[in-house]
Amino acid sequence: MRKKSRSMENKDGVRLMEELNSLGEFCRSSNVANLLIPEISHWSIGQHIHHVLKADRLNFKAAEVILSGKGSPWSDKSIAVEHPVMKTGVIPRGVSKAPEFVQPPKKIDVADLEALRLKVMDLWQGVLPALQEDQEEWGMIPHHALGELGALDWLRFAWIHSRHHGEIAREIWAAHGSKSDSDSGP
Repeated sequence: MRKKSRSMENKDGVRLMEELNSLGEFCRSSNVANLLIPEISHWSIGQHIHHVLKADRLNFKAAEVILSGKGSPWSDKSIAVEHPVMKTGVIPRGVSKAPEFVQPPKKIDVADLEALRLKVMDLWQGVLPALQEDQEEWGMIPHHALGELGALDWLRFAWIHSRHHGEIAREIWAAHGSKSDSDSGP
């Protein structure tokens, strides 16, 4: 766990909301949401968005549990090493596989995708005011790959993860645009 300032929380919260909002442009058309370019990713644009929304909902739940005072006690924080993803804010491409419980469906329904996006944004906006500063007594919930995370860490990871998949979705769309000028924008 790192000590975080109020400005870092605000920055991560604002960044998360901006990223989730920007993903809405891909939730309007089935053709766009189901666009797949295997040279870039084995998932379509919508599958990336669906995956990140499922994960962000779980990230929110973890932060909510911690904020409610039901987080687990920290292990020896003096030996804790911050995971490189949390330190750099970057998830390397193609290194890990998403757990089964956040795998997207094969075909994306844009109405369901947009409803999920709005729900996840609403959930996070509801807790952002409470995430003003990390307090050790809140405790933590461990992430399967990143280790012990406090409430603000879960917020930061939600933004990092959302940005990672948003970048891939935008790369797929850009590659599609360079192959065909016949489609209009998302």
